[in-house]
Amino acid sequence: KYIERIPVLDIKTTSHKVSFETAISIFQQRLTISPVSKTELVKITYVAFDPERARNIVNEIGETYLQYQNDLHRSSQENTSTWLVEQLTDLELKLKVSESALQKFREEEGIVDTKGVVGLVAGELTELTSSLLRATRAQDDLKVTYQYILENEGVVSKLLALHEINNNSLIVKLRSVEDTIERKKRELSRRYGPKHPKAIAIQAELEAVKVRINNKAITISQSIVENYFSIQEKVKATENRLKDAKASFLRLSRLDNKFSQLKREVQTNKELYQSYLIRFKEADAMGTYKANLYVRFIDRAATPKNQIAPRKKLALVLTFMVSMMLLALIVITR
Repeated sequence: KYIERIPVLDIKTTSHKVSFETAISIFQQRLTISPVSKTELVKITYVAFDPERARNIVNEIGETYLQYQNDLHRSSQENTSTWLVEQLTDLELKLKVSESALQKFREEEGIVDTKGVVGLVAGELTELTSSLLRATRAQDDLKVTYQYILENEGVVSKLLALHEINNNSLIVKLRSVEDTIERKKRELSRRYGPKHPKAIAIQAELEAVKVRINNKAITISQSIVENYFSIQEKVKATENRLKDAKASFLRLSRLDNKFSQLKREVQTNKELYQSYLIRFKEADAMGTYKANLYVRFIDRAATPKNQIAPRKKLALVLTFMVSMMLLALIVITR
């Protein structure tokens, strides 16, 4: 928009100089930026005495604003890139430190994969615990028998009363033989006297079987005692192995926890580094991005063809009407 040149109001044609603040104030008074209703557009209007100047100022204001947005965007990109470079440097250092710590831990402890070793030791613990329970149960079962054998050592008749001895397969066979010989002895005693050779022979055979039974009972009782001692040693050995396995499991668990912690730290630092590296590449790729893609000219200002002030025709009409009213008032008054 423009108005007819009035030297009194034109900054350049005034007879006296104005201050910078006054010039800015006058410029702001003539400038109007108004949003267009229900749109994201704004309308820039400037009032000047020269239509060309009005057009140039409006267009220059738009260009200046676009340049300002570009500068802001460029400054933001530079600051973001600088910050990302600093973060990447710190993260790279942290990643190297964590990887070095993990490698050092591996070399010092001789660890390749703690999960497999911990699993093996855990399996061994389970197996040893089961073995200890079985051995302890067998020891408790033999303890009563062992004490009975100690109390009746040398008394074969009482030893034969033990279930473990009496039900022994060889004892059962020998008793069967003994019963058979007893029957033969009873049959011979009906025919022959005690001094008959056949009676003497069958008696000797019977006594030999009894001796074998007694000897076998003693042997079995000794075997039971030895078995009890063996189970005792097995229980002690299993307890020691279980104790060592528990200590190994606890040590390996601590190593596994430390190893997992170091691995998680390396993985976290690696993921952070990769994330910031991607952001840096994105920021670098957007280095040529123009902010005015979001702020742009829809319609540039053209040179106004009609002035907005002063409006001569309207002034003449108003002057004529006021004059007629004054003239009528004078006539009526007179």
